[in-house]
Amino acid sequence: MKINYIILFAFAVVFTACTRPQEKLAAQIKEQEESLFGGNQSQTLDTAKASAIVNLYLAYADQYPDDTLSADMLFKAGDITNGLGRIEDAITFFGRVQRYPNYQRTPDALFLQGFITENTVGSPEAAKSYYDKFLQLYPNHKLAEDVKMSIQNLGKSPEELIKMFEANNVKMDSVAVK
Repeated sequence: MKINYIILFAFAVVFTACTRPQEKLAAQIKEQEESLFGGNQSQTLDTAKASAIVNLYLAYADQYPDDTLSADMLFKAGDITNGLGRIEDAITFFGRVQRYPNYQRTPDALFLQGFITENTVGSPEAAKSYYDKFLQLYPNHKLAEDVKMSIQNLGKSPEELIKMFEANNVKMDSVAVK
């Protein structure tokens, strides 16, 4: 009987030792998120804190790639690095989210790769490849129509888009008058 307790105790110690670092890192991330986002009434982002939390997100995703939280950590890393102006990092992190096809925001991450590539990087050809992949993988997604419109307008200057929208409004007004 005493041996069974010893085995049970040993198993509990091993089990606790295996899960403890992951739980500790998750708690550290939550604490840093509260510090970064919790009381921040201004719209400015503390770049040092933001960079630190991105490193924690990446550490979690790298150490626990099969954990379901890893996809969310990578998405958040992409979102924050985009806000920090670290565009290539953002595109890379959103790309890493693609490893998790069952994550609810995986389509959003692919869309954001295209959107950032189009609007920030200024590379319509590269953006089109992301958009095409999006439509191939998620043809019925809520963003599919936005992606189709983005493809139609790739490479057009803001002035060209304004003229196009104005022309459409004139056509719509003339149809309404008839």
